Amino acid sequence: YYEAVKVEWQQDHDAQMKSVAHWYRGQCENEFENMKRKAVRESRENLKKMSNSELLTYLENLIAEA
Repeated sequence: YYEAVKVEWQQDHDAQMKSVAHWYRGQCENEFENMKRKAVRESRENLKKMSNSELLTYLENLIAEA
C-alpha cells in the first residue's frame, strides 16, 4: 500500500513540478523580452538626444569596433 501511495504521490508531484517549471520559464522569457525592449527604447532615446557631432563620433566608434 505504501509503495502504491508513494508512486502516485511522486507522479502527481512530478507533474506539478513540470507545470511550475513551464510557467516559470515563460515568466523568465517574458522578463527577458521586457528587458530587451526597455534597452532598445532607452538606446533610441539616447540617440535622439545626441548632437550630430556626437552621433558621428558614436558611429566612428562602432565602425572601429567592427
